[in-house]
Amino acid sequence: MSLGNIPPRTMHLHHHPAVRASLARGTAMARAASAAHVHAHVHAGLPAATTATRLLAARRAMSSTHIPHLAAAATASGSTSAATASRTRSATHGSFPTFAAAAATVQSRRAYSATPIQDAPEDHRYLSPGGPLEQYRGLVRSGRVRMDAHQLEIVRRLQVLHDRVVAANPPPSGGRAADEAVVDLVEEMEDAEHGRSLWNRFKSIFADESKADDAVKSDAADMAPPEVPSLYMFGTVGTGKTFTMDLFYHSLPKHIRAKRMHFNQFMINVHARSHELKSASTKPIDATPLVAAELARDARVLCFDEFQVTNIADAMILRRLLKLMFQRGIVMVVTSNRHPDELYQNGLQRESFLPCIDLIKTQCDVVSLNSGVDYRKRAQGTAPVYFHPLSPPATTFINTLWHTLCGSHADPPRDLPHTGRAVRVPRQVASRGVARFTFDDLCAQPLAAADYLAIVSHYPVILVDQVPTLSVTGNRAELRRWITFIDAAYDAKACVLLHTAAPVHQLVPVAPDEPPGDEERFATDRTLSRLMEMQGEEWVADPEVRALVFDAVREARRLVPDADANVGVGLASPASSSAAAAQGRA
Repeated sequence: MSLGNIPPRTMHLHHHPAVRASLARGTAMARAASAAHVHAHVHAGLPAATTATRLLAARRAMSSTHIPHLAAAATASGSTSAATASRTRSATHGSFPTFAAAAATVQSRRAYSATPIQDAPEDHRYLSPGGPLEQYRGLVRSGRVRMDAHQLEIVRRLQVLHDRVVAANPPPSGGRAADEAVVDLVEEMEDAEHGRSLWNRFKSIFADESKADDAVKSDAADMAPPEVPSLYMFGTVGTGKTFTMDLFYHSLPKHIRAKRMHFNQFMINVHARSHELKSASTKPIDATPLVAAELARDARVLCFDEFQVTNIADAMILRRLLKLMFQRGIVMVVTSNRHPDELYQNGLQRESFLPCIDLIKTQCDVVSLNSGVDYRKRAQGTAPVYFHPLSPPATTFINTLWHTLCGSHADPPRDLPHTGRAVRVPRQVASRGVARFTFDDLCAQPLAAADYLAIVSHYPVILVDQVPTLSVTGNRAELRRWITFIDAAYDAKACVLLHTAAPVHQLVPVAPDEPPGDEERFATDRTLSRLMEMQGEEWVADPEVRALVFDAVREARRLVPDADANVGVGLASPASSSAAAAQGRA
């Protein structure tokens, strides 16, 4: 087997802050010295497996005689970096064979490996030499977006961040992927030999660190200025925060490890991974440092859409997780509808979250994108996907529409499994990707973001009927679930058909007893803006899904002659081009 047949993986060195710089230097020297020997053996005709076997033998010899306490030393304080770097340098320049130097690299790397946190969807980034600014100007020249001075200023800031990230993360040398593949194979062989799980070899390193980390304050004052500051964008709905963040993300070179996800999904992943790590341990542990280490290993840049804090569980874990992520050098680009000072407003024990707010403001450049324009509300062709009122003729029409979508048959109810639980889907046709819920099915039950994410990931077409008018003060729990469901559907580009008591923009009227500046009112306005975009004719990108929905609506109208007279369609709101709607994604 040649090296070219071994799937390479990118090496990620993320260590305790006190040892990271020195250990990385020593590791790089060890790899550089071993690379020539790896290539010499492979190009001399030796299979990669043979080369890896020799590396493994050297690693065994070195472990037994020279580095028996490396794992324990890795959790020590400042002296660790010098000791580890010294061992690696001596392995490279002293009497040890160069294969032993590579084995030392494996040992140091193993000390900080972990099972990856659940990932975002597949990375579809492409290489753009000019970065986000060139992309934006190209879109303006092509007429796909209109020039917006506020957006342009944000894109310029993102261009500066892009250039700094690229400068801090140069592409790897040409032969590095092959060398990494051999070292990866050594790790796999040793795992098979010892039956060692990722958790078993990971927890020993971080057991002491997790205890020590309890004493670390969350105050921003003890954090050094970041080498590359993160960026926190906030502003009103539909102004283009997500649009500009995506320009940045897609312009990053492929060699830079970057992830982009909705913040709800990120927090679901964090809580799930924390639970897995705690369950794998035979004694109580603090999983937050372990999760931070995994995140730092998997991504140099994290892009979060819709950063928000709505519950105490998220607030408390973020207080420490964000600090650990910043300490490990992760660069974040965040979009939010709230200034950091307004995060978790009126939340339970908010005073405990205030250090996290200070941390965000010191580690991120906080910029506003408030152009006063909601691009989602600009005139665009509307599709017949929202229907009202909750009257007998409208109900007849909705039932006919559903039967048409189903193709005159339906599957039995389904319990959709996800993240260790299941959500009930009362009516669905799996082969057509369609599901039907009442409002109470979705929002009167104790469902959470993970349930909604599971639904929208399995069904590209979702019909929700019997949606009543709501109140911020009288239906707060149901309204919060409704907002979370629409957020999940929006991020998944699902086609949502609604049967409502009133036009969508009138579903949540302002009540006399509603407090000014209420968080749910703010979120409701964002949801309305998203629903406006989701009714656009070009919202559904899949031509088969589009044809299924539009054909079903036309057929239901034909079968229910009085539908046009008795069923209201769409939003009573002006609508521009799909490009303007895309420009306003926020």
